[in-house]
Amino acid sequence: MISVNEMLENLKNDEILLGYKKEFPNEKQPDHKWLNNIREISCNYDDMHIIEIYTDDDECICLQKRSMENSQMSYGIDLSSWDDIMGYYVNTSSIITYGPIKIMIYIINNMTFCGFDKEERNQKIKSIIENFQVLQSSHFDKSDSESDSEN
Repeated sequence: MISVNEMLENLKNDEILLGYKKEFPNEKQPDHKWLNNIREISCNYDDMHIIEIYTDDDECICLQKRSMENSQMSYGIDLSSWDDIMGYYVNTSSIITYGPIKIMIYIINNMTFCGFDKEERNQKIKSIIENFQVLQSSHFDKSDSESDSEN
């Protein structure tokens, strides 16, 4: 296995940028500056989580994170910190099947789901989590009042 950071070290910016443009032509594109900045971030190496790439029933390429401890899956890495993502390891069979450039393109796409600017991204993630908590608490409040009215 190889970490996302180590995989990125072995790839050229131009290869990634060209591949990203082909794979995601209608989305905001990373640039050399962003790629150079992401190469410089500190990594939280995590040998307990592994990134796997797979093709779903609709022939879409998907990315998931799996815990090495209990094999629990989670969909995507969109809300993970960039420091954590860069330290995750990539499943060897995914590298063999899809190649490191395609994997890196999908990792970048997931990393930047909430934006290319770290502060802007963190604000969007905070908002997503807060909105989820509000929805979750209103759902439980509604469920509690419904069960109270049934009694």
